[in-house]
Amino acid sequence: MKKLGMLSLVAAAMLLLSGCDHKSATSNEQKASAAQEATKAAPKVETKEAPKVKAEQKVEAGNQAPAQKSAQEAAQSAQKAASNTQEQAQAKVKEATQEAAKAAQAAKSEVQSKIDGAKLFARCASCHGPKGEKHALGKSGIIAGMSKDEILKKLKGYKAGTLNQYGMGSLMRGQVASFSDAELEALADYISKLK
Repeated sequence: MKKLGMLSLVAAAMLLLSGCDHKSATSNEQKASAAQEATKAAPKVETKEAPKVKAEQKVEAGNQAPAQKSAQEAAQSAQKAASNTQEQAQAKVKEATQEAAKAAQAAKSEVQSKIDGAKLFARCASCHGPKGEKHALGKSGIIAGMSKDEILKKLKGYKAGTLNQYGMGSLMRGQVASFSDAELEALADYISKLK
């Protein structure tokens, strides 16, 4: 009777293991562990059926390895797919950022091309001369031939009130205060081309 009870326990454990192939590898591992614990807890019974039960356990353990391997492969595949998706998203963001920067530069160039630097220079010509060849009010340097960057830096300094070259800071600030950055750039571009 004890032999039959022990065999029943082992058979029940085997049924639990083999009854649900569709469950995850983790669930199968838990069942195998429970069956092994039940087998260890049961006293050793010498019967002709014991080797058969051990053989069935080996077959079931063999079935667990492919399931576990398959789950690992699926996880690795999902991880690779997520990594690829992230890289693709980053590439698209970089591309969109570059396109936006190009569009902004094109828009800026278009605005600047519509601003007439010669018209803006009309305010300056009375002191600096029509070609930027004069010392304004006999004090300032000649602006003709200066680089665009140098002129733009000075114009922005006058507009911000941070530059007072030759004591002309407040006068120049009044001249350029109403100019936008695009207008200052167009003016600097025009003046840099005067000879």
